[in-house]
Amino acid sequence: MITPELLEILEALEKPLLYASGNGYANLKTLKGVEPYMARWVEKSSSLPLSRHQHDLFRRLKAQLPGFDGLDLLSKKGRLLELAKILEEFKIEEIPPPVEPWPTPAEFRQHRKDLQTPIQYIKGVGPRLSEILKKKNIRTVEDALYFLPRAYEDRRNIKTISRLAVGRPETVIA
Repeated sequence: MITPELLEILEALEKPLLYASGNGYANLKTLKGVEPYMARWVEKSSSLPLSRHQHDLFRRLKAQLPGFDGLDLLSKKGRLLELAKILEEFKIEEIPPPVEPWPTPAEFRQHRKDLQTPIQYIKGVGPRLSEILKKKNIRTVEDALYFLPRAYEDRRNIKTISRLAVGRPETVIA
């Protein structure tokens, strides 16, 4: 699990990587002091309650740091890519999705009863709109939920008049 403290450390470790990778790694030439900066943040992680996998990832991060500032540009780029890959593993660490319990029989009956509420008692409907909806056979909340449109027109694709096709519904601004 990624705690706020761990998130702060990961974001701090990611900052020089993002800066160095900017402008097609052109910023890598001006980047100085990466090794002590990152080592300080990796050291801060030792006081956190981490999983075994997270400890291993920090160990791998620490192993990439020695001698970093003295490397040539190509070697620095390779190490940065490896550091970025390790940091990415923190993000994809498996977090189990929350599990919602099944409703009890009493809760299920209450939900079912709520669906049978007459539509006129829903906020904003009232008796007048309720009469109009009855003509469309919408009498309960459940009826409204299952009242689906018979067709859908996608109007996002706007065409010019010259590109219209005959016999097809299309959107044009004229």
